[in-house]
Amino acid sequence: DAWRHVVPNWRRLLVAVPQGQQTETAPGSFELALGHTSVCGLWVLMALCEHSCGPNCALVHDGSSLSLVTLRPLARGEHVSTAYLGLHGLCLPLEPRRP
Repeated sequence: DAWRHVVPNWRRLLVAVPQGQQTETAPGSFELALGHTSVCGLWVLMALCEHSCGPNCALVHDGSSLSLVTLRPLARGEHVSTAYLGLHGLCLPLEPRRP
C-alpha cells in the first residue's frame, strides 16, 4: 500500500515550503507541518541532500508530496543537508544523536 504514491509523485520531485508552514488538520485547527511518518516514495532531488547530524533542512511528507523545509537561513552556495532522523529526534541535543 505504501507504494501507491510512488508513481504519481515522481513528477513532483521538489516542493519548497516556508519555514514553519502550518497545515489545516481539521476545519479551523492548524498545526506546524513538522511531524514525522514513515513514507515510501521516489523523490530523486531529495535524495541528493547530504546527511548531517546538524541539518539545515528537514523533509516533511503531507500524504502525497514531500517538501523540503529550511530549519535556518541558508548561505549562498551552502549544501542542503537533512538528517536520517525525524524532526522529533532532531529536537534532542546533538551529542546524544551521534552514534
